[in-house]
Amino acid sequence: MLTDIQSLELFKSLIKDGCTWHGDVMSKKWSECLYYSEHHADAVKRTLEQYKEGEDYRREGEYAIWIS
Repeated sequence: MLTDIQSLELFKSLIKDGCTWHGDVMSKKWSECLYYSEHHADAVKRTLEQYKEGEDYRREGEYAIWIS
């Protein structure tokens, strides 16, 4: 499971890869959904290879990632 700092690093890396943020700034629980297009899929895949799906992040559909 990621620490808050590692979660932030994953978030920043995915933004740099071309993901867009869709989050709730009013929520007390830090959980973010990032969306990306097919155009950015390879960069996102390379970043996610460093993390464990199901523990560090989870996919929602084909082009969405939840980080918590």
